[in-house]
Amino acid sequence: MHHDTGSPELAFPAPYLMNAPTVLTATDNAAGMERRARFTSDVEAFEQELAAFHDMIVNGTPPRTGVTGALDDLTTAQRAAARFAAQHRLPCAGETKTA
Repeated sequence: MHHDTGSPELAFPAPYLMNAPTVLTATDNAAGMERRARFTSDVEAFEQELAAFHDMIVNGTPPRTGVTGALDDLTTAQRAAARFAAQHRLPCAGETKTA
């Protein structure tokens, strides 16, 4: 994704590589200069999700993304699927067609 002031890039490793880091690189083009920041994590996403779920059940901690966030995620996924279908002249129906 690119915009006037910079761009973020998220690179996922191959799914069969255990503990390979996901890398987030943020590029900032403010004031005509480029600045890069790189963040990596080798913690498995599923393990983080499982720990957060456990915390919600055991300690009553609210989820980081509530119903509104979940709806936003679904809408974004539906729009991506609809765009892909349109670009490749594939049929698209249901909620995705009108997302």
